[in-house]
Amino acid sequence: MRRVLLVARDKQHAVRLRNLLEELELEFEIAIGEEIGKGILSERYMDAVLVDASMIRSENFWLFSFLLNRRLPIPVVILGGEGRDIPLPEGAEEQLRIYTAPIDPQRLETVLACAKV
Repeated sequence: MRRVLLVARDKQHAVRLRNLLEELELEFEIAIGEEIGKGILSERYMDAVLVDASMIRSENFWLFSFLLNRRLPIPVVILGGEGRDIPLPEGAEEQLRIYTAPIDPQRLETVLACAKV
């Protein structure tokens, strides 16, 4: 089974996306906050990370740097937004897959398959 980390901004957002991941029958964990996300990624293997574009507001967003510094080649699927609107550290492009809204199970399944999850 594929393991996915969902990085959410709050519990309400996590619940909405949890329903989508359950429909796809994915094994997943939810990280609300940077420390929880780093802890999960440090302790468990993940096939992909899903993050809402609204969380990526500056070049200081922790996820990309964390994955690059640890040399974790985990695909990141950005839910919503457009690539040109997302500030990325150098080298993150190889790990990034962009999935734009609307979010529905069939389209997300296709994106995860393309990300070799």
